[in-house]
Amino acid sequence: MPSRFALWTVLCCASAAIAMGQLGSSAAQTAQPTAADPAQQIAVARSWHGKTSRANADEYEKYLAGRIVNLLKIKGNVGYEFHRLDNPPGGGDVVELEVVSFWASLKAIEAFAGSDITLAHDAPRDPEFLIDKETYVRNYRVVARGIVKPDSAQ
Repeated sequence: MPSRFALWTVLCCASAAIAMGQLGSSAAQTAQPTAADPAQQIAVARSWHGKTSRANADEYEKYLAGRIVNLLKIKGNVGYEFHRLDNPPGGGDVVELEVVSFWASLKAIEAFAGSDITLAHDAPRDPEFLIDKETYVRNYRVVARGIVKPDSAQ
């Protein structure tokens, strides 16, 4: 059975491939990017995770969504995904949010985040919303991506 990380990597990168038109006409075809294709440039998936109270979740989601759209303006960024988990394991009165941004290289991340690319790049209002703010992000090397068109899934 594939590891959780392997499945996560494939799902995240597959979503980017769908958004960038990677799938051909065959229902069972997996993405095969070309050199001219922006998705071909994805080398790193940068993952940030945060928790907020259920009462603040909608407001923080709107705030963060308004900020992360600007990632697309940064040289070397080739996309992002924004995830929300309303009922995380362990429950409680929290909502988890995750931003996975896709980058052409570690150097591109460094231009955005500074010399220590493992440090979280905080938004100005994060202290208002975040519970147990995480100091670090994860920068994963993308090793595979592919997806089957949703209408052919069994």
